[in-house]
Amino acid sequence: MSDLNIPAVHKALHESKKPFPFVVDLVELPEFLYLMVYADEILAFDDSEREQVMVWLLAVRDKIQNLGIRCEIVGTDDKLPKR
Repeated sequence: MSDLNIPAVHKALHESKKPFPFVVDLVELPEFLYLMVYADEILAFDDSEREQVMVWLLAVRDKIQNLGIRCEIVGTDDKLPKR
């Protein structure tokens, strides 16, 4: 991996309590990261809950960007992988 400070990113993710349980995958690319969320999970929430999820995602993205790391939020229609 390039100059991405992955331990600091994991710390930012875990310090920010999710408003509801849902999966966020951290995908590392050479020059940036993205937070991937799964549409089926997000769509299961009501409008108010989705708004809270989005506020949380934006806050985490901002924390990561404050570390000097480019970060994007990406949604996918893929099925949630088995964990």
